[in-house]
Amino acid sequence: MGAATPANREKFVTNLLKVMDDHGYDGLDIDWEPVEEADKPNLLALVQRLRQVRPNMLMTFPIGWVNNNFSADAELKWYPQLATYMDQVNIMSYEMIGVWDGWDSWFTSALKGESGTHPTSVESSLKAWVNAGIPKEKLGMGIPFYGLAWRNISGPRQAFTNWSDYVGGDNDFTYKKILALAKTGTLKWDATAQANYVTFTTPVEDGTVRWITYDGPEAIQAKGQYAKANGYGGTIIWTINQGCTDPATGANPLLTEVKKAFLQ
Repeated sequence: MGAATPANREKFVTNLLKVMDDHGYDGLDIDWEPVEEADKPNLLALVQRLRQVRPNMLMTFPIGWVNNNFSADAELKWYPQLATYMDQVNIMSYEMIGVWDGWDSWFTSALKGESGTHPTSVESSLKAWVNAGIPKEKLGMGIPFYGLAWRNISGPRQAFTNWSDYVGGDNDFTYKKILALAKTGTLKWDATAQANYVTFTTPVEDGTVRWITYDGPEAIQAKGQYAKANGYGGTIIWTINQGCTDPATGANPLLTEVKKAFLQ
């Protein structure tokens, strides 16, 4: 990013802090995606300068979930340098499954239960980042307020048929929409993965969707209990508005559940 180069960095820092102060914010989230190898020196210099100029502000950074088959990848080793300057580093642990070669169907944000053919879970990603050198008290786990919808397959741990199995996710299958669709489906809980899902005998949406994986209240409670019991830093949500079920009243059952699970 050109704004973080030596020629532009000081002005960028000044502008970022001005916007933060003008709006009364407590800090900054440095959402730099993707981080290319060539970006790393400028990104590190940027966060070092921000921390130097404003040592007491909150500063966070999002990082990716980890494929457990490659949890010792050397790519992980750079990020603890960045974490030194952060108050919290948040794992974007959602959409942790895709129609990739050698993978079977799995949950969008399973807390546990990874295997070689679905090598993702929140727990294994957290442990991989701790092993890389990020203090666990700085690590937050991701909670999606939306789900992933699928056709042809009817649940987890099944062989994909082809790329068209995936129907949609972010912004398309919000929690409100999932609840509406679930009226004709069957709500289920996977005790191994600690994950919610819903299946449909009669396909819904476009006439093909047979199952949706998502985080419901039970999954959020499990994640909160896990974070507290194991000393992790908290959570990040994508996105709060997708959990709102009543715009008039602001009712947001998933956000209420996050408060109960992580803050009470």
